[in-house]
Amino acid sequence: MPKIYSVDLRENVMQFYEENNHKSYTCKTFKISRTTLDDWILLQNTTGELKQLKINAGRPTKIKDMDAFKHFIETTEFSQVKDLVPLF
Repeated sequence: MPKIYSVDLRENVMQFYEENNHKSYTCKTFKISRTTLDDWILLQNTTGELKQLKINAGRPTKIKDMDAFKHFIETTEFSQVKDLVPLF
């Protein structure tokens, strides 16, 4: 899993890179990989900010409306989760 860096660090790195315009020196100074810096540059150029994009891990959920599902669970009597399956 990739390491998540803070937005403050990303901003500091990008400011440093913009001042000296030297990728290798920037990476060595902040102890980050060249790929990470290239990703941040691309992210800043495409989105205009350095916020981490949402990472979707695992299987996608089948539940589309979480509030409706929560209401369903709270109002339906069941003893085991498998009792809910036929109700779908």
